[in-house]
Formats: sequence, structure tokens, C-alpha cells
Amino acid sequence: FFTVILLPLLNKVFHVRASGHAASSISPVVFSTAYLTPTVTFSFGVLFAASVCASIYLKRHKWQDIMAGICSMIASFILAKLTV
Repeated sequence: FFTVILLPLLNKVFHVRASGHAASSISPVVFSTAYLTPTVTFSFGVLFAASVCASIYLKRHKWQDIMAGICSMIASFILAKLTV
């Protein structure tokens, strides 16, 4: 929920082209790091790396877009953990 609020805020208000694809593909890595085993986290990490490589290769996003998407998801996860 917080990511859905944060991404348009970054994109429209601050004119940072944060990648929603990066935010959504890093989320299984973040959640599995917090709640599951390292094997599961590694598996999701491989899929995340493939997603990032595809976005860069297809020129959909730049590295700064990817990093902004990742940071928005991690910030949202931390915010959600603090509010629970």
C-alpha cells in the first residue's frame, strides 16, 4: 500500500522516474529476507536480477530509476513494519 502511494509521489511531485517494476520485483526478496530462508531469498534474488537486466537492456529504465524503485519499496516495507 505504501509503495503505491510513494511511487506516484516520487514520479509526479519530485519528477523522479522511479521504476514500479523494480519496486514490485524486489518485494519478494525483501519479504523473504525478513520471513523466509536464505535459499528462497536467493531464488527471488536471481529473478529480480533478471528483471533488472531486462529493464536496462530494453532501455525501459536507467539505473537511477531502478534504484529509486528499490528504495521506495524498502522504505515502504520499513514504514509498514513501524506502523504494525
